[in-house]
Amino acid sequence: MLQAIHDKAKGWIAYAIVGFICVPFALWGINSYFEGGSAQPAATINGEEIAARDVQFQLSQIRQQYGRLASSLGEDQLKQIALDNVINQTLLRQKVEGEGYRASGAEVFENLSRSFQTEGKFDREQYQRFLQSQRRNQGEFENQVREDLALRQFQGAISSTAFVPKAQAEFYQSLRKQTRDVEHFTLKVADFEGKAEISDEQVAMYYEQNKARFMTEQRVKLAYIEVNQEDLAKAVEVNDDILQQYYDENTDRYLTPESRNTSHVLIGMDSRTEEEAKALAQSLYDAIQSGERTFEDVAQKDSDDKVAAENKGVVADVVMGDWGPLFQNAVFALEANQVSEPVKTEAGYELLRVNSITQAVQKSFAEAKASLEDDYRQAKAADLYLDKTDQVQTVAYEQSGDLTPAAQAAGLEVKSTDWVSRGKGSGIAANPKVLESAFSEDVLSGGKNSEPLELSDTQAVVIRVTDQEAAKQKPVDEVKAEIITVLKA
Repeated sequence: MLQAIHDKAKGWIAYAIVGFICVPFALWGINSYFEGGSAQPAATINGEEIAARDVQFQLSQIRQQYGRLASSLGEDQLKQIALDNVINQTLLRQKVEGEGYRASGAEVFENLSRSFQTEGKFDREQYQRFLQSQRRNQGEFENQVREDLALRQFQGAISSTAFVPKAQAEFYQSLRKQTRDVEHFTLKVADFEGKAEISDEQVAMYYEQNKARFMTEQRVKLAYIEVNQEDLAKAVEVNDDILQQYYDENTDRYLTPESRNTSHVLIGMDSRTEEEAKALAQSLYDAIQSGERTFEDVAQKDSDDKVAAENKGVVADVVMGDWGPLFQNAVFALEANQVSEPVKTEAGYELLRVNSITQAVQKSFAEAKASLEDDYRQAKAADLYLDKTDQVQTVAYEQSGDLTPAAQAAGLEVKSTDWVSRGKGSGIAANPKVLESAFSEDVLSGGKNSEPLELSDTQAVVIRVTDQEAAKQKPVDEVKAEIITVLKA
């Protein structure tokens, strides 16, 4: 076909075809042929456009969360579910914004601090790794957190609010004022138990009809190697020289960092453009500097952080590393009682004031010694735990018919349990992971060592079955009393 066009498209016809193709290239570029023009919104809700990428992201979340169940649904049905979810989220957000609910910057960072912690402190590196792994922009993610917190406020306000319609209240009062005369007669089972006689034939018949109810459980005995970080910590050698060296290498752990009690006025950008927010913050700053208004007055009446506003703008004692970098860097650039010019932070434009500064305090070796030993033991035990778990895993896999070589390699002992059933055990066998592994095909029938089972962050075990007993029928004499009780009931 292309050859025929080539052969016949001569003269003015050829020029016309070329001109027809060139016009869209000149106006929109070659991408228009591949992208089909500007991206169309997936939906428009109250004038707000929903981007197709938002629906696509929701679709990927559904597939990831529901796995095979999602795969069983048709592609069109999945897309409709994703679109409905985004529409509902948008409507809720619009309602929340319309009602004036909003999470402050402090609340956002308090939420992030709880979610990304190391040793009880906000871990910014962990937070950044999370953003990178999820391919999320920091600003967009924190806006999403702010929206989620505001939605919780809205939901809490609804769930905490109750009212009773007048008709219902009147009906309730009418019931409360009712009186009723009641006669009753009580028959007690215990009064008749002595009179009921159950024959051996009845017992035998019930037993034959319900044999499956009177079976023993399949059970096993286990051998296991336990790697327990707490036990390893107790065995760590400690003396003053070792503790002194550990203190010298970790002085920052025994430092109480500088903190700055900080107040702020927040001008958010949820309902303003950046230029409007900056201009408003500047006008408030000028009013404070001229003496026309006090910082406290502005914080109470004009700040978008209503929680801090109730406390005259006081946010908290700010410690470096616990807050957003823009906010904390601005705070630590101020002198005591100095009001900053408008500064852009993660939450919007802010006026900041450092009310007081508490200097950093370094504990001496003597002052820190009470906690040094435990810190050192735990640090060494954590390393030992990883090493020994790795040794046990490797040898138990390579020599899967016996636990002794793995125990010897890690310097641990092989322990044992009493009989364990599928639904009941004691000690480590009370853990569901142990029970599931004990009755798995490889461990129960294959006679192999299990994979390491992590019972907690500091405890892992490898198990194997040393003895087993199949389920069997209980004799009728053993269950006779139980059957009689059932028949009398």
